[in-house]
Amino acid sequence: MRYASAAVAAFALAESALADSLSNERLQRLSKRANSKTISLSLFQSEQSAYLANISVGTPPQTVTVQIDTGSSDLWVYAKDVQCDDDQGCTGPYYNSAASSTFNSIAPGLFNASYGDGSTANGDYMTETVEIGGVTINNVTMGLAHNAQSDLPFWGIMGIDFPLGEFLVTSSRGNLEYYNLPYWMTAEGLINEPVYSLYLNDIYATSGELLFGGIDTDKYTGTLGIFPVIPQTAETSEGTEGFYNFYEVELTAVGAVDSSGKYTSFNSQGLPTPVILDSGSTDSSLPESMVDDIYNQLGVVTVPNGGSPFAGVPCSFSGSNIVLAFQFGGSGGVLIGVTMDQMVATATPLTHRGVDYCPFGITAGSEDNYILGDSFLRSAYVVFDPGNAQIGLAQAAVNVTKTNVEALSAVASIPTSAAGTLAVSVVGQGTGYGTGGIPGSTIAASATGAVAVSSGRAKITSGSVGSAPTAASGTNLGGGTSIAGIAGLATMAPTGGSGIGGGAAAASSSKAAANLAFGPPSMSSILAVAGSSLVMMMAGLGGAAVIFTGL
Repeated sequence: MRYASAAVAAFALAESALADSLSNERLQRLSKRANSKTISLSLFQSEQSAYLANISVGTPPQTVTVQIDTGSSDLWVYAKDVQCDDDQGCTGPYYNSAASSTFNSIAPGLFNASYGDGSTANGDYMTETVEIGGVTINNVTMGLAHNAQSDLPFWGIMGIDFPLGEFLVTSSRGNLEYYNLPYWMTAEGLINEPVYSLYLNDIYATSGELLFGGIDTDKYTGTLGIFPVIPQTAETSEGTEGFYNFYEVELTAVGAVDSSGKYTSFNSQGLPTPVILDSGSTDSSLPESMVDDIYNQLGVVTVPNGGSPFAGVPCSFSGSNIVLAFQFGGSGGVLIGVTMDQMVATATPLTHRGVDYCPFGITAGSEDNYILGDSFLRSAYVVFDPGNAQIGLAQAAVNVTKTNVEALSAVASIPTSAAGTLAVSVVGQGTGYGTGGIPGSTIAASATGAVAVSSGRAKITSGSVGSAPTAASGTNLGGGTSIAGIAGLATMAPTGGSGIGGGAAAASSSKAAANLAFGPPSMSSILAVAGSSLVMMMAGLGGAAVIFTGL
C-alpha cells in the first residue's frame, strides 16, 4: 500500500497540544541505555505481496490483522459494519466497537485515507486500547473504517511514517498532527524514543520483525550506514520551509553482478535521486531510463494478464546468481545486495505460451516519486529514526534465529560497527553471511569501470568493462592479471600471504578474509588480499556473489 497525500481537515484533536514536541526541534541523537525498553512485533507475509501483523484492539481484546506501512502515518482497522467496494474484499477480521468498553469516538467522519494505488478507506477517528507484541498501549489515536475501496487485497494499515503524513494534517502542514503509534509509545514510557527497526527477512521466510525502540544487531551484517532523511519543502509567508513527510534517502547508483563476477552499471540518468523506503509497496519503482536498461539487461518482458499486464521473467530466473547492488551515500557509502530469489515473486506464477512467468519487483516510477518497496527491503535491515530525521541501512542477515537487541535513547548516534570500515557480505540462495572490515576503504558512487587497489584500499575508477585494472598509486599489488568477463577485476595473490582458494581463508590477519573459510570449495574468482586486507571476492560459495557494503 502506498503512502498517502495528507487530507485537509478543519479539526484539531486534543492531542494537537503535543505538536510542539514534533516540531523542527529534533530529538537528540540516539544511544543505548540500560533501563530502556523495546516492543517486538512478529510479521508474516501474504503471497510475497504484503507484510502483516496481528494486533489486538479494544477491551476485551479483539484480534485484527494490519499491513505494516512505513509510507503512511495512520493506524486504522475495519469496523464490523464496513462496506467494501473491493474486488478482493476487505480482509478481516473486523473490530466491533460496541463490544469494547474502552472505545472512544473523537472525530466522527474525519478519517479519510487515500493511497497511491487508488485504495481508500473512510470513517471515524477514535482512541482505543491496543496490544502489540504482548504490550498494552492505552488511548491510541487511530482510524475506524466504515467504507473501503480497493482493486487489491486490502487490510487495515499500521502506518508508522512521520506524523506530518497523517491524514488529518492540513495541506499547509498546520499543527493538527497527533502522536501516531511510535510517538505515543514513547509518550507512554513504553519505549525511550520513537525509533524502530524493520526486518522483513527472506521472501520464503515465515516471519520477520518490527522492533520498536531499538535495533537487533544480529539481524544485519557489516556496517550500519546512517543517512539523513531528505526533507520536503513548502513556500510559506515566512519563506521556504523544510519538513519531513516520508522516509526518503538518496540512491546514488544501481548495478548488477553476475555469477562470473561481471559488473554491469545500469543507466544512471536521473541519479542520484531521492527514494522513499516504503514497506507498504510490494515493488520498487525507479527512473524509467534505468528500468528500461534493467529490463533489457535481465530480459524482463511484459506478460499479458487480461487487463493487468505485468513486468515479469520466467519463474526459473529466481534461481539466477545475478545480484542487484543498490548504493547509498556515494563514495564510501553502503551497498545493499539483492539476489534474484528476493526480487522475483514466485507465489503467483502465470503461464504464458507454455512458460511460467513471475512478477519482477522493479517498475518504472514517476519523477520525484521513486520507491524502494518490499522487493528491496527484504534484503536490507532498516532503522527508522524520525526524531533525528535519519535512516540506518545495512545488509540483512536473513533466516537467522539468534538475537541481540539493543534499546535506544537520547544522547549519541545509532550504534554501528567500527567507523571507516568496508564490510563484505556474502549474499546468495541458502548461504550464510560473513562480515569483515577494511579500515579506511571506500567504494565510489558509480561502479562503471575498473577496480584499482592501493595500500589495502579498494576504490572504483573510470574504465571500460573488461579492461585491466590499474593501481591508484601506479603500483599493481600482487601482480594479478585480468579475468575474462569480469569488469576490470584481477586475480591477485596477497602480499605477505598465500592465495585464497577452495573455500579456505588466506594466511592473513584480516577479519574479512577469515570469514571466507566457510562454504563449499568453489571459490573461483578472487580479487585479492593486499597486506592483511581483503579487497574483493566474486563468485564463491556455490555461485553466490560477494557484495561490498561500506561506510
